[in-house]
Formats: sequence, structure tokens, C-alpha cells
Amino acid sequence: MLKNITSLIVFIALLVCQQTQAQLPTSVDTIYQVIKTNSVFTASANWQTIDEMFETQLTAASNDIDSINALVEVFKKLDDVHSSITYNFKQYGHYHGMADSLREIVLPVYQYGQSQINKLATAVLNGEYMYIRLPGYQVWGNDVHQYAQDIHDSICKYAAYPIKGIVLDLRINTGGQISAMLGGLGLLLGEGKFGAAYTENGVIRYPFEIRENDFFMGDVRSADITSNCTTGYHELPIAVLIGPVTSSSGTITAIAFKNRPHTQFIGEATADGYSTGNGYYVFGENLTMNLATTYFGDRTGVVYKTVVKPDVVISGKDEFVNLSADRKINYALMWLKSIQH
Repeated sequence: MLKNITSLIVFIALLVCQQTQAQLPTSVDTIYQVIKTNSVFTASANWQTIDEMFETQLTAASNDIDSINALVEVFKKLDDVHSSITYNFKQYGHYHGMADSLREIVLPVYQYGQSQINKLATAVLNGEYMYIRLPGYQVWGNDVHQYAQDIHDSICKYAAYPIKGIVLDLRINTGGQISAMLGGLGLLLGEGKFGAAYTENGVIRYPFEIRENDFFMGDVRSADITSNCTTGYHELPIAVLIGPVTSSSGTITAIAFKNRPHTQFIGEATADGYSTGNGYYVFGENLTMNLATTYFGDRTGVVYKTVVKPDVVISGKDEFVNLSADRKINYALMWLKSIQH
């Protein structure tokens, strides 16, 4: 009798395990092969070691979460902090730790950034300098074109002002839809190519370009803009403010202005490890993956694999409500005034 009960318990346990793993809409091996084939770190990775580690982790997995965590261990081996898997509305990834002292400084800025997603802020400072605070943008589909147009129009409305320089604030930009951001900033970037996406080995996958106000990634029109103004903003000096919360598409936006004439970066380095472009993979309604697949380079071909550094370092003390009290903005205005012709 005891033997039969034990066998029944083992059978039920195996059945529960199979049912739990069956919740995954595709095999973990399939996801692993997508990572192995498409990760920006593929060329430099020791895949023999990672293969062995992954097989050991997967063999020991007793449920679907264990299987997902086996994939997270792959991200860890790659030191990839920008890729993640979302399963049943929960995100799984590998992240670097942060000292408590730094967290106290960064967290309030990050939280403010999250509260401002999709909310562009513009102003005229000292009567002749345009201030643009570009947050992260979480938009999809046709909304991408509309939000890019909204950014463009918000800049265009100052065409009648005697603007002599621009402060572009990316400090709360945690990323999102790059096409809305760069498409909206076309007036500042100017016509032509201003950067590109690269493989780990330095091969261009597709260039970034403004063509007749529209933003193109390669041959794909990613933001369709109808311009209602003619400005010379692309020739004006620009001070770009960055910091440790600037990440993902926020970092890529910063890179778009690197080595632009009459442009200076002020603040602190961007978030480490978040300078990659991510591909989005859908394996089922409850299982998706953001995977770091490209690096980005500026208009001169310089590729940024870790962080974007400022030209002038000013740490902390960010002030987003009372702009006149912000040290970085004040320095930016001083610099803009100093280079006026």
C-alpha cells in the first residue's frame, strides 16, 4: 500500500511539473538559440562554457521559472544588463548592483523620469535659449509618428523667437521608442546621416538619417513628419545634459548628438551597459524578450559600447521644477553665451 501511495505522489509531482513547464508557449532551447544567434555579444562570448552552464541549469530546472532563470544566467555570463525576458507580466534579467549612497541620488531622478514618460517639456530661458526636456517615450504603432510630430511641433513653435542656442535635457530619459525621439528632434539634427547601428565587430547594420524631415532607419521610414516651419536650429549650438538615469534609447539619442558641431555634453556619464539597441521577440502572448542586438555609433563613426561621457562633469543636484536653480542648466547657459558669434 505504501509503495502504491509513493508511486502516486511521484506521478502527481511529475504531472504538476509537466503542466507548469507546458505553460511556456515555446521551448527554452528555442529562446536560447535566438540569444546565441542575435545577441550583440555573440562574437566575443565563450559559447562552449555557456552551453555547458545552460544545459546544467536546464537539467536541474523543475518548473518554468527555473527554465527562465537558466536564460537569465546566460545574460549574466554575457554581462548583458539590457536584455530581459517578460513572462506572465513579470520581467527577468541580470542587473548590476548599486551602492546605497548612489541609489539615494539616482532613485529620485529615476522616479521623476517615470512620472514624466511621454511628457515633453519646453521653455525659453533668458529670452533667447530654448530648453527641451525629452523624457522616455513608451509608444507603439501609428502613435510613434504622432508623438514624433508632437515633439517637432513643440520645437517649431519657437521659430519666431530669437533663439541663439538650445539646452537638450536627457537626464530623465530612460528610453523607449527611439523613432519618436529622433524623428521629433530632426530640426536639431539636420538633414542627412547622423549615426548608425553596428554589430559587435563594427559592421554597419543600418544608418540613421533625416530625409526631408522624416526619420529613416536604413530604408525604413520610422517617423513621418510634416514640417510647418523653417528654422536654422541644426546650426545652433546645443548643450546636451546627461546623467546616470539616461539609458537605452535615451543614450542612443545622446549618441546622435555626439561630434555634432558646436555641441557640448554636460553632467554625468549615462547608465553603464544600456547603450545597446534591442530587438523585440514575441514567443507567445505571455512570453516576450528584449535582446541587445546592436551598438550605436555617432556621425563620425565612433561606436559607444558602455557609456556616453560628458565633456564637463557636474554631479548631482538636479532641479527639474525650478530650472533657474539647476547647476547644469546654468552652466549650459553660460557655455552657450560664451560661444555666440
